[in-house]
Amino acid sequence: MRAPVFYGWIIVAAGFVTMAVGVNARTAFSLLFPPILDEFGWERGVTAGA
Repeated sequence: MRAPVFYGWIIVAAGFVTMAVGVNARTAFSLLFPPILDEFGWERGVTAGA
């Protein structure tokens, strides 16, 4: 007979995925910022302040 599923690990996994997506969403902008500036010819200061 199998033991019931311990849902604590499912919560830990869901939290890990949520945090990983959140951190990557914030840091992805720094990778995309220079190509956006080059594409539209915008200045860094004006774009960063928006």
